[in-house]
Amino acid sequence: MIKQIRSFILAFLPLTSLHCQISETEFLNRAYSKLDSIKQVTYTEYIGEYYSGDTTGRKFDPHYITEYDNRNDTTIGASFLKFKDKDKTIFSFGYDGTRSAYINEEDSVVQMRDYEFNPKPDGDIPFRVIGPPFFNYVKNILLYSLNTKDSINIFLKEEDEFFYYKLTIHNSGATEFFGKAYIQQPHIMYDPTSQYEIWFDKKDFIPVKYRRTQDHDQNFNLYKDIKWSFEETSNINIHDYLPKGYKIVRKGENKNSGSKDKFEIEGNKMPDWVLNDTFEKEYKSNDIKSKVILIQFTSTGCGACVASIPYLKELRQKYSTEDLEILAVECWGTNPIQVRKHIEKFNMNYPYLIGKNDMLDSFRGKHTMAPLFFIIDQQRNVKKVITGFNSETTVTKINELIEESL
Repeated sequence: MIKQIRSFILAFLPLTSLHCQISETEFLNRAYSKLDSIKQVTYTEYIGEYYSGDTTGRKFDPHYITEYDNRNDTTIGASFLKFKDKDKTIFSFGYDGTRSAYINEEDSVVQMRDYEFNPKPDGDIPFRVIGPPFFNYVKNILLYSLNTKDSINIFLKEEDEFFYYKLTIHNSGATEFFGKAYIQQPHIMYDPTSQYEIWFDKKDFIPVKYRRTQDHDQNFNLYKDIKWSFEETSNINIHDYLPKGYKIVRKGENKNSGSKDKFEIEGNKMPDWVLNDTFEKEYKSNDIKSKVILIQFTSTGCGACVASIPYLKELRQKYSTEDLEILAVECWGTNPIQVRKHIEKFNMNYPYLIGKNDMLDSFRGKHTMAPLFFIIDQQRNVKKVITGFNSETTVTKINELIEESL
């Protein structure tokens, strides 16, 4: 039914004699077949996010998820509903195979990606921007392990209560799973190795936790209260779960309205702020004496942010502090210890401050993407806000704005 796996474990003896009473091929086939036969599953998801070298990480509130097998969906092969409460009355996110919906409670808005209305709401990205639900995610990792021709290492170990499975992928770029595997563009600042560790309950081959590790970050998730069914279910319709009275905003509509993506701070005075670096040294906006200020909202786990570091280091060397001050501001909540490691790893030669919500909100409003570059002129007006980083276009824009402001 499924191709036999080609093991790439260097000089390993058969796993049955080392770590486990079941062969890796038999394990993968049995685990995959079990997940492939499940038509509906409910569980509670506990998410933890860590950055490389970080032991504290960030914990998130649990989510209560119902996941459905959906063979009509050729993207991930599943539909799912995510709720904030155990009774499943507060819907927060979902995907039914043709559209996804995120609930913005603060603004009473449903942010919807409608793949019938617009087949490519996310531009030319080769997959739908849908984080697959856990069982579907694991199933596709197992299927990849069984069939891939990529360079991989597999390790299987039998523990007291679990089968521990580790997949290490050696591709030119980091490998992510959105249904099938997608290899990201190689990044000169990151090791492209991707590692997936999954723990399966020995009694029934059901996954109960996993850890995904890449050079820039790590996720470690736990799953409890798992209940599954092998009976066929009808497809869900995401509209049946939307809160009443909320405005639906579809991605791709009103693209030319002009107001949606505008930063209100642009053209206005820079707000006053006080922030600390990772050693609690205080920085005040009123103390900056340079002619021009470049503030970057960044984060240690943001690939485009990391890609901009060499350019910002060059700027720091090119201009004196009398002409230009460069400040990085952590905007995604990474703890100071990890930021300090990040600074050391990339030998950064400009201050990296820890953002506070009031300061971040006063600059970016409701825009939470990174990186963001704020160019502040000699009158302390925010001359321009630049989103994202491209080694050609972004560099050219920032260089021009600095020279115009001096």
